[in-house]
Amino acid sequence: MIAASKNADLLIHEGTLSEETKEYAIDYMHSTALEAAEVAKKALVGKLILTHLSARYSDLEGARKLRDEARRVFENTEVASDLMTTEVGYRDE
Repeated sequence: MIAASKNADLLIHEGTLSEETKEYAIDYMHSTALEAAEVAKKALVGKLILTHLSARYSDLEGARKLRDEARRVFENTEVASDLMTTEVGYRDE
């Protein structure tokens, strides 16, 4: 994933679970928000949007928990929401 995302302006990555449920994430082949952030950081992307959150994080408090977990590693992180749009600008080369 790191190689495929290298230098991307925007990475949309599943962050289904939190680190406290990491074993469950491994068992069901999902990423934690923190793992997604580590990919974003290593790939040098511009922005990370977390998607495919577990239903246990579907309320605002749960989404913030995952966002904050990811932001500890990669600050420019948001959580996707229904009908969300985002603008990807041009980079100065």
